[in-house]
Amino acid sequence: MDIADQYGLKMVFFVEVLNKYFFGENETREICEYILNRNHEVQLHLHPNFLNFKGNKFDKPEFKDNLFHYTMDEQTRLLGLGKKLLEKYGVKRPLAFRAGNYGFNMDTLTALKKNGFLFDSSYNYAFLRSTQNFKDLVINDAHVINGVFEFPITNFKATIPYRQAKPLDINGVSSREIIHTLTWARETDLVHNITVILHSFSFLEPLDVQYSKVKIRKYVIKRFEELCRFLHEHRDKFKVQGFNDVDTSHIVPDPSTPHFFNMPKLNSLERLGQQILSRVAPI
Repeated sequence: MDIADQYGLKMVFFVEVLNKYFFGENETREICEYILNRNHEVQLHLHPNFLNFKGNKFDKPEFKDNLFHYTMDEQTRLLGLGKKLLEKYGVKRPLAFRAGNYGFNMDTLTALKKNGFLFDSSYNYAFLRSTQNFKDLVINDAHVINGVFEFPITNFKATIPYRQAKPLDINGVSSREIIHTLTWARETDLVHNITVILHSFSFLEPLDVQYSKVKIRKYVIKRFEELCRFLHEHRDKFKVQGFNDVDTSHIVPDPSTPHFFNMPKLNSLERLGQQILSRVAPI
């Protein structure tokens, strides 16, 4: 938030709320209040496996983590519970959702609609194989599905180390790759809505599974700073906004043929070299 504020950019935090069954409610309430007081945006995120801590069921897990494992009625109840918790923590009207592990399906979108959500941002083309959902639907821009505006995580196509789709995740791609994708979208007018992601742990390299010991990933912080600086310097070309600020009447729908930027090999090689160096040198 300090970095984003320095460049006058708003961030959206998809906050997980079912963790109350492990941490209690105060932890998440304080986080939501802190984000809102900093004038950033809070939306809903769910990891249903936290329900295993309800009634001490963690020794024999009953609840799976991906929403697509649940019926539409079950998803409707889970999303309704999540929405009520966010409202309890000070979020006036949650409008957007992102599924844990991107593990959603068509029923999720219907359940979101029933709970009054306008937006979903769970579609990630690079993860379709692992989720086994939407295999026949390929999108890379805003798309209306089951009455909900889907804002997919923006992907580009890389050829190094092999041909693959890469999401604009600050953890996994360089600022140069993100900026090139943004510039291509602007110049070609082929993609109108870009979604970039990062996580609460993006700037940390864990040395154990509990994150009790970590290193600071300075090169990832630098990526984020470079991206924020670029967006600030080119604010006449790119509008950075949260879901609360989206005017749905101005959303340009995704074309029937989706478009992906083909990343130049040199950019990907530079990123691979950076990642290799981070493994053998202090980060």
